[in-house]
Amino acid sequence: MKKILKIIKNTILMYVFLISCSENVFSQQSFILAGDTIGENQNIIYKNIEDLFIMGSYSLDINSDGINDFNFYASYYYGNSSTTKSCSVSSLNNNSISLTSPGSGDPKIHEINDQIGTTCYWGNNNYTLIYSYSNNVPPLGSGSSGIWWNVYDKYLGVRLVIGSQIFYGWIKLGIYSATSCFIILQEYAIQSSSQTIQSNKNNNTFEVYSNPSNEFIIVNLNDLSSDPNEYIIRIINTEGLIVKQNQIKSVTSSILIEDLSSGFYMIQLINKKTHELFQNKIIIQR
Repeated sequence: MKKILKIIKNTILMYVFLISCSENVFSQQSFILAGDTIGENQNIIYKNIEDLFIMGSYSLDINSDGINDFNFYASYYYGNSSTTKSCSVSSLNNNSISLTSPGSGDPKIHEINDQIGTTCYWGNNNYTLIYSYSNNVPPLGSGSSGIWWNVYDKYLGVRLVIGSQIFYGWIKLGIYSATSCFIILQEYAIQSSSQTIQSNKNNNTFEVYSNPSNEFIIVNLNDLSSDPNEYIIRIINTEGLIVKQNQIKSVTSSILIEDLSSGFYMIQLINKKTHELFQNKIIIQR
């Protein structure tokens, strides 16, 4: 009888979990939302840039179509008479950046769970992230502008225009300005278009079992790829935090989860070459 009750309980928990996921409980999933224009099974281009430090100019082709979409610039000057620090971002080729208010010159600092889409204020220009100057000799004086001072793990909302279509996403970055001055690009995600990813696969193409589980899970890639090494797998908790990341080494892989707490988790499978992202859900139960 206890065994039957446990099975019923697990079934109910899984049902509730699947419903909650479809309502975007997971922070990372909901962060990429674009108003009414993106569905739960929308393909996403994702790339981890792994803390790219920028001093000078750097252009980013966010959807890998050979056309630069945004440009970042960072400079630091210290001289006998003055000191300046400057970080900025420019939108290129009719693309746009999310702003704090209509007509504002400040790109908005987005947080987890922000909705990036039609409700945002968008601008197409060169925008200051931070800027400061100080005179080191008389007449002494100083000034500053921008709202991105010494931030890290924050998100810049972006909008891409490709033909007649609009796609939304984010760029995760940080600004260091304590002594010198540079931009740190961390990762980005954008809704995919037919021009960037040719795929009819849905987000549940790979299998995860047993589910619920308590010690390990088996991940089966099925027909996703003939080369399992193309994929990394992430396990994300309900707060949107990555609690485990592994390199896939075979079509069927075993992943230990005995160090994770009981609860609901999202599993993301990311193709390192095409940046396609697939998702599934698991329950860890002790």
